[in-house]
Amino acid sequence: TTGMRVGEALGVKWSDLDLAGTCIAVQRSVQRVGGRGLVFTEPKTAKSRRLIPLAPEAAAIMEAQRALNAALRAAAQELWEEHGLLFPSERGTPQDPSHINRRFHAALAQAGLPSVRLHDLRHTFATLAFSQSASAREVQDLLGHANVQTTLSTYTHVVPQLQRQTVDRIGALLVDTDES
Repeated sequence: TTGMRVGEALGVKWSDLDLAGTCIAVQRSVQRVGGRGLVFTEPKTAKSRRLIPLAPEAAAIMEAQRALNAALRAAAQELWEEHGLLFPSERGTPQDPSHINRRFHAALAQAGLPSVRLHDLRHTFATLAFSQSASAREVQDLLGHANVQTTLSTYTHVVPQLQRQTVDRIGALLVDTDES
């Protein structure tokens, strides 16, 4: 529900959520860097550092995640490394984005669903946002793109149903104009 990159989601700390759970601040990303392992990095672009509103359903999930983290912390005991992460590993450390991708593909297979890239959910987010009449600028800001051209050329997928809705709306406008 956020359109975040996997590394961005893995870099979110509890301190990045507002107290009411209505928005999340993208401040960092988790990446594997050769010779250094998993590290916190700056977001991909300056525009990637952003505030993203949270749907009420996502905010509710955050509370369930808080309980899961407490259970992980209790199970790990002295092995727990506190980083304040929203989505930590079983020891509290950052998770490897490739591990998340493997788990995602395993879940798809178990559910009998076709294999897609986890990053495709970001594409879906953009397409759904456009289907709800979001402007290109709104989607650009939500995705954290440096320029709107990236949003338009890479993350929008024309859906025949959306084309039909657009043509129908234009037709309705023309009919309404003729009758006035």
